[in-house]
Amino acid sequence: MTFPISTLGGLHIGVAIVLFVFASIAVSLRFVCRARMRQKPFLDDWLILASLILAIALVVEVCLWGTRGGFGFPLKTLARTQVLEFFHVRTLPPSKNQSMTSLASPILISL
Repeated sequence: MTFPISTLGGLHIGVAIVLFVFASIAVSLRFVCRARMRQKPFLDDWLILASLILAIALVVEVCLWGTRGGFGFPLKTLARTQVLEFFHVRTLPPSKNQSMTSLASPILISL
């Protein structure tokens, strides 16, 4: 099930992409400066590059939740099936004696 993109969801997507672009530029300039100074990248440079690579997953997640998961809509405006689908990915897999509905039930009680 896909959701229409809300204004708030679209804003989250835009902010995530813009911040990722700024972070990519900053990390790129960091490596360019190291190269121009003829220095090897240190551990902190490699760690920030690893963090940037992990940030790609965060941007993809925000984009998926914004386009397919109902991100940005108030919880009370979503139907019960939409809420179950929204929290389906965020919950732990059920144990042998527990269903997905029982995992999400504390959240749904407030609806």
